[in-house]
Amino acid sequence: MASLRWPDGVTCPRCGSDKNSFLSTRRIWKCKGCGKQFSV
Repeated sequence: MASLRWPDGVTCPRCGSDKNSFLSTRRIWKCKGCGKQFSV
């Protein structure tokens, strides 16, 4: 699903950073730049 939304890799919707980590227990992404948590 993530590859459909972000074909060039996951990017933060707030700051546009490509440095993110996936929190598998909550199934969300967290931006390492601004700290925003987001999902697909």
